[in-house]
Amino acid sequence: MFLKSLWLKTKTKKELITTFQVVIIAIYSALTFALQVALAGLPNIELVTLMLTLAAVVFPWWMSFMISITFSMLEILIFGTGQWIVLYLVVWNVLVLITFLFKKFIKRFWWIVIIIDGLFGFTFGMYDSGVFYLMNGFNFPATIVYYTKGVVFDLIHGVSNTAVAAILFRPFYNLLTKHFAKFIR
Repeated sequence: MFLKSLWLKTKTKKELITTFQVVIIAIYSALTFALQVALAGLPNIELVTLMLTLAAVVFPWWMSFMISITFSMLEILIFGTGQWIVLYLVVWNVLVLITFLFKKFIKRFWWIVIIIDGLFGFTFGMYDSGVFYLMNGFNFPATIVYYTKGVVFDLIHGVSNTAVAAILFRPFYNLLTKHFAKFIR
């Protein structure tokens, strides 16, 4: 009954949020979290960026943001709180937004995902340093030191995101669109 009362207004019509869509959000978020935990032993090699990029390309905008927020909430529930929470709540939604803005181009030129995910990996430390700066008393010298000590990890992050997107985006995209497209639009 509760789900029947949830409506989203779109430009063309009112759209009911189905139970299937809620389940997809939960399972996709949990899968993204599980992949992140499974690869936690590897320095800055992760599939979260790819999974959220895929969500933004395949699912409606609201589902993509819900997946991003649910993933971040799972992180908080399991790992507790810290300044990284602000980073995750902002940066993953920014990634979804950027990907969603390029959605039409990505469907025609899939390699754009490689560029987005690679740049995201290379610049992740800058976003993290921005949060560090804001949350630690606007201490610019400390922020420079904080950013500098993570540059190697940003390089690994950028290269691995580029490789992961180049290898896995098309097969995962084809799998998701083949099996879920008729249920989520």
